[in-house]
Amino acid sequence: MKKATFEKMLAKRPGLVCITGMRFPDWLNDIEADRPLFYLPERGLNISNQAAVVSTIEKERSNAIIVTQSAFIVSDFPRTQVFFLKGHSAKHPDFETFGASANKINMCLFGRALTIGDRAAAALEKMKRRLEKGEDPTTIINETVKTFGDSVESTLFLNVAMDKEKEIKH
Repeated sequence: MKKATFEKMLAKRPGLVCITGMRFPDWLNDIEADRPLFYLPERGLNISNQAAVVSTIEKERSNAIIVTQSAFIVSDFPRTQVFFLKGHSAKHPDFETFGASANKINMCLFGRALTIGDRAAAALEKMKRRLEKGEDPTTIINETVKTFGDSVESTLFLNVAMDKEKEIKH
């Protein structure tokens, strides 16, 4: 997508606008718009403050462009106000973003299906392999409960391990 084309798209969408994507074109910082540009306002903010960015900006300015990679910020915008940049195109997401969970936004826009970090996912994967190799499910269940915090991923794994445990006992 060319800078001038994108500027025309923005001109047709007054008010607060959200721009997101996996990678941003170099010219994005230099777009000419009749409103302020907030570039990655989530940097250095904890999750609670990220979730408050849009309402904070909106109190001061009703007409601004927010460039972000935060699912929490994206979830404060209806899909018609979100431009997802990918390659040479900019389009509205295929689902309603306003009020969508950060997990859904991360999965659909950023391709991140996991709700846990890569290191924890790798450790959980090792537990799965141990279970598949026939190690005692009760031992693995106890170790998983002791080692991992609550997550969708650990809960799903524990369900599989408990099913395996029941299968062995019967």
